[in-house]
Amino acid sequence: MTLKRPIRFLIQILVLFICSVTVLRILVEIFSIIIINLGIWTDKLLKLLGLG
Repeated sequence: MTLKRPIRFLIQILVLFICSVTVLRILVEIFSIIIINLGIWTDKLLKLLGLG
């Protein structure tokens, strides 16, 4: 019984860590897509205004 608890605790920590890492990766992907789209739109706007 004393051996199972720390292992279970470690597994919970690992699961939480993996979940947080995947969430962070998804957020980074979303932010990069938004930034790229913003860059494209600003380029288009600048070209429309004749500043590009």
